[in-house]
Amino acid sequence: MRRLRSCRKECRSSGKIYNETATLINAKPSNIAFATSATEAYTKALSSIIFKEGDTIITTADDYISNQITFISLQKKMNLKIIRMKNLPDHELDLDDLEVLIKKHHPRIVAVTHIPTNSGLIQNVEGVGKICREYGILYLVDACQSVGQMVVDVEKINCDFLTATGRKFMRGPRGTGFLYVSDKVLEQNYAPLLLDMRGAKWSEFDDYELFDSAKMLVLRM
Repeated sequence: MRRLRSCRKECRSSGKIYNETATLINAKPSNIAFATSATEAYTKALSSIIFKEGDTIITTADDYISNQITFISLQKKMNLKIIRMKNLPDHELDLDDLEVLIKKHHPRIVAVTHIPTNSGLIQNVEGVGKICREYGILYLVDACQSVGQMVVDVEKINCDFLTATGRKFMRGPRGTGFLYVSDKVLEQNYAPLLLDMRGAKWSEFDDYELFDSAKMLVLRM
């Protein structure tokens, strides 16, 4: 009985966390999946994309090192191209260059770190999102250094994925993070490379049905 009460309390607490995190970034609870870190959330988002040899990832020169290593790993294993957009003299992103690159390379995804580690630079994620939306390009934002420190609104950013950690400005413990997934992506049935019973229902002998929330991308949660 004690275990059952503890389980019920944990479930209520978990639901509250989803609701409050969604409110924090102007999303719905179904758009949120919790992870053990922002890096795990980031790689889960990338793993849901079916890359093909020769696909392009557009990113920036000011990015989190772990993200760049992930891109290079994909480049080595799948022969992807990594292209970094230019910066203006004041270090702002050159959005004109981004638009030229999108037209030329038709990237599979654009990935930007909102606030790169240690520099204090705040990158124009809303401006990038507007261009990605115009051209129908998937858009991934690392908001590890911004969620909890400043207003982060996924509707204004127009991102398809957004990741953050709990241990920094959200003042949560280590071993916590979350992934935001847009309705557009969920409606197109993006899913991680490997699924389990937390991400899908075994509907037929040789088929499954994906669950309709972001939780399916982070299997444990």
